[in-house]
Order: sequence, then structure tokens, then C-alpha cells
Amino acid sequence: DAARPELVAALAAAGATVSRLEAQASGAIVAYLHGGATNGEAARVTAMEEPTDEAVLTGGADEERHLVGFWLWGAWGGEHIASPFQPWVSNRLPGNIQQVIAGSGFFLVLLDTGAVVAWGAAGES
Repeated sequence: DAARPELVAALAAAGATVSRLEAQASGAIVAYLHGGATNGEAARVTAMEEPTDEAVLTGGADEERHLVGFWLWGAWGGEHIASPFQPWVSNRLPGNIQQVIAGSGFFLVLLDTGAVVAWGAAGES
């Protein structure tokens, strides 16, 4: 279900060049974009916009959003994501994405610089 060809075709139609697909043990599907960099376009998010799950995970409203170099769908954070979404961060990532781990409400990302960055919901254990 999660690796349906029409989803990858929809990404291509949206202008995304997928370099590889990865099925994670959690059930998440990660589509890495060619180059793996954050999108140079930053959008300003205002407090008037309805907060989404992604806004809550990445810092909320009234800040810039830099789209990251992958799309995600499938099982993630106890939910089933039927349509791919492209996560965003408030600050540009300092390198290209090499590997993504989609945890339950958070992301760990290995960059080509060797740095590891994380963002998402902080939970109590």
C-alpha cells in the first residue's frame, strides 16, 4: 500500500526528483530527493494559519519553513499517512541528507557533513 507507484508519480508531478525510496521498520516510507538538501525557498508562516501536526512538531507558527530533502508517508507516529508530505524545519540544514530515521513524532537525520540533526516532539519517558 505505502509504496504504490501512483504516489511516486504524484511526487514527480509536483516537481520532486526522487533519488531513492526506503521502507523503514516502523512502516514509514521515505522518498529521498535528488541532492538531499533543504529547499532554498523559505515560506513565512503567520500565527493566523491553523497549526498542523507538522507545525507543532517543528516549532509552531510565525517562523520560516525550509522544506527538507525528503517526503514521508505510511506509518508514522501511530498514524497512517496516506498522502506523502514534505517535512520542514525553521532553520536551513547545514548539509545534504544522507539518512533519515522517522521516529514516533520526531526525525533524526544524518547529513553528508557527518552531523546528526533532530527535530520533532519531545516526549516524557
